[in-house]
Amino acid sequence: MDRAGRRLPVAGLTVCQVQVDAHLTLVLDTGARIVVTAPATLGTAPLDPAAQDVAPALALFGTETVAAVVHPGGRLSVEFSDGSRLTATEAWSVTDEHGAPLT
Repeated sequence: MDRAGRRLPVAGLTVCQVQVDAHLTLVLDTGARIVVTAPATLGTAPLDPAAQDVAPALALFGTETVAAVVHPGGRLSVEFSDGSRLTATEAWSVTDEHGAPLT
């Protein structure tokens, strides 16, 4: 990992499902998943998956991922084609279609 972080191989994929339970899960068109289980932000909007307070994330349905980066210290940042950015500082995962970690 360099100072800018490590890019994850999910750029150019479309969010085809937004799932909400105790987690916020973005299912991408290849079956890859971005899962957030702790408070995070979408732009300036707070997200709290445990409380199912993730309404701003529903707008990500149909958007394309532009980049996903794991920054030093473990922060995940995912940019989308609509200009929004999901930031999770803890309790997140990015997996491929088989559930294997991409991080």
